[in-house]
Amino acid sequence: MTHASRRPGRAWLITPGLRTDRFDSARTSGAAVAVVDIEDSVAPADKQTARTASEAFFNLPEPPCTLGIRINSLTTLDGIKDLVALAAYTARPDLIVVPKVEAARDIELAAAALDADGYTPDIWALIESPAPSTTSPTSCAHPVSAVSSSALPTTPPPSAAAWAGTPSATSAPH
Repeated sequence: MTHASRRPGRAWLITPGLRTDRFDSARTSGAAVAVVDIEDSVAPADKQTARTASEAFFNLPEPPCTLGIRINSLTTLDGIKDLVALAAYTARPDLIVVPKVEAARDIELAAAALDADGYTPDIWALIESPAPSTTSPTSCAHPVSAVSSSALPTTPPPSAAAWAGTPSATSAPH
């Protein structure tokens, strides 16, 4: 991790994992966070190429902002392959964005695969359906950063302490 003391700010810029020609401009755009996306912006047939190309996004001695990666859902084979690739990167992201989180197990899996001596990335959970917040309050209360989507209910369940009364609040980072 390059900037453990930096925290994600208001402006995030997301660039496709296959567009290496955009990596430099994304990192130097002035955004507080630059994220390379290997999920929605990459066709299934190109996922492995994007995993390999995305490592270059993090290969800077002093990045000007927090650098992250949006991986595939950990309930898919591509998500598991993303974790394997990230664990092998020599230059690693400051944060991992995990989409379609269904339960705390998704975040626990990412942490187990990636946490290492001297490296503990922030893990941000994208909760893209109401199911995790209503059927499994532990995914919302898990001690990681939680990012909600507009699909979530406006009133969090009472046991979801991480929500702090708003649908888009974040809890303490992992």
